Amino acid sequence: MPNISNDPLLGLGKAFAIILQIASALVGGLALLLIPLAILINQGIITGIFDGPNAPLFVQYPISGVALLLAIALFLAACFLFFGKLRAMIGTIGEGDPFTPENAQRLRMMAWLALAIQVLALVVAWLRVHSGSLWAGREGPGLFVDFGREDIIGAMTVIVLFILARVFSHGTAMREDLEGTV
Repeated sequence: MPNISNDPLLGLGKAFAIILQIASALVGGLALLLIPLAILINQGIITGIFDGPNAPLFVQYPISGVALLLAIALFLAACFLFFGKLRAMIGTIGEGDPFTPENAQRLRMMAWLALAIQVLALVVAWLRVHSGSLWAGREGPGLFVDFGREDIIGAMTVIVLFILARVFSHGTAMREDLEGTV
């Protein structure tokens, strides 16, 4: 197979995946670091930094804040893994041999990760609204889900990734059969 590693679109995709993977790791790590900080501040172990009525939400309502930070960290961990799988696929495409069993498995894993990202995005959105309503002194919103254009696109992406994983699996099997008969 020809080596197409000089394709500018592949280079751009790989750079984009690397940047998003680094950003996911940094922001997810920050969210994880804020969890013990919020607990220590709430327990009065750390004082003077965020005291008073204008303290951040995660300090005033630690359970809600910790749940939100944990959901954000899980969301970003799924994004980190997703972009790692994408980078690996881009590498095999650059080598000129994308139809491998590994890529079929990567696509399947990317579909599951995209599904997890969609579910975690809903959890983060609900926790943000719930936490915001606590901060404003109102009762929480309950489980209200508002599906917008972004949610539909995300759901379609999950379905497309699962279908592409099957196409890659079938294509790989057909290629192995063809190579076995030649």
